[in-house]
Amino acid sequence: MAALATQKLSSTEETEVQQWITTSERLKASPADASILDSLNTHLTSRATLLGSKPSKADVAIYEALAPAVKSWTPEQRTGQHGHPHIVRHLDFVQNSLLFGLEVKDDEKIKVDPEEVLYVKPPTDAKAEKERLKKEKAAAAAATASPTAPPAAGAEATLVDRTKTAAQAVVEKAVEVKDAVVAAAAGVGGGEAKPKKEKKEKAPKPQKAPAVTTPPSPHLIDLRVGHILKAIKHPEADSLYVSTIAMGDKPGTEDTEEYEGQVCRTVCSGLNGLVPLEEMQGRKVIVVANLKPVKMRGIKSSAMVLAASPRLKEGTNQVT
Repeated sequence: MAALATQKLSSTEETEVQQWITTSERLKASPADASILDSLNTHLTSRATLLGSKPSKADVAIYEALAPAVKSWTPEQRTGQHGHPHIVRHLDFVQNSLLFGLEVKDDEKIKVDPEEVLYVKPPTDAKAEKERLKKEKAAAAAATASPTAPPAAGAEATLVDRTKTAAQAVVEKAVEVKDAVVAAAAGVGGGEAKPKKEKKEKAPKPQKAPAVTTPPSPHLIDLRVGHILKAIKHPEADSLYVSTIAMGDKPGTEDTEEYEGQVCRTVCSGLNGLVPLEEMQGRKVIVVANLKPVKMRGIKSSAMVLAASPRLKEGTNQVT
C-alpha cells in the first residue's frame, strides 16, 4: 500500500479513483446491489485494473468491500450466464499480485477455480452487428425526419412550382424555334437536309477471364512455437502488449532483431486485460509467422499470437 500511496496520478485519474472509492463504500453497505455489480463487471471486461492497467488504491477499496461477499458466491454467480466473472478475476488479481501489497493469507483468500467457467459469451458476428447498427440508425433517422405532404388538389401553386412550369415552357419554345430555323435553312438551300450520321455501335469489350482461386488450405499458414523473452504494455494502447518473441528465424531475416543472443520479432497482441502481464513473461505461445507486418499505434507488429477461449458443449452454454 505504501507504493500506491506515493503513486503519481493525473487529475483525471485522481477523480476516477475517488469515484471508485465512493462506489466501494456503497458496496460495503449493499454488496448485492445488482446495478452496481453489473456496471463494475462491464467496466472490467477489457481492463486489468479499474484505471485500465495502472494499479491504484481504488482496486484495494473494491477488493475490501466485495471480498467477504464474493467468497460465498455460487459458481453461477461467479461465472454463470448472468454472473460477474470479471469481478472475480479482478479480485483474484488484487489478492495475489505484489503490486497492491495486501499480503492476504492463503486461508483468507477468495478461492478461485480457473477451470470452473459455466458460461462463455459467444463471439459477435462483426458484419451482422454492423448491419444491425446501420438499420437502427436508418430507422431512427426516418422516425425523426418530417415527411413533406404533397399539395392538395386545387391548391394554389407555390412559387417553386410556378418557376418550374415557366422554365419548361421556355425550353419547349426554344425547341420549336430551333426546328423552324433548321427547316427554313433546308428550304433556302434547295436541297434535302443531310441525313444524320448513324452512330457506330461500339463493340463490347471482351470480358476478363475470372481469376483462378485457390481453395484455402491449412498448409498456407506458417504456425510456429514462439518463446516470449520479454513482454511490456504498449505505451499508446491500453489493450495491447508488446512482446519480443523468438520463433526460429535465421539471422538477418527481415523485420527481426537480436535480443539476448536470439533472433526475435516484435509482436503486438490485444491480451492486455485478458492475460496478466506477469503470465506473459517467458511463456511458450503459438504464432502465425507469415502475416504482413502492420503498425499498431506506432509499433510494427511482425506476427500474431494465437489465443483461445474454452469450448462450449454443443447446444449448451457450458464448457466441455
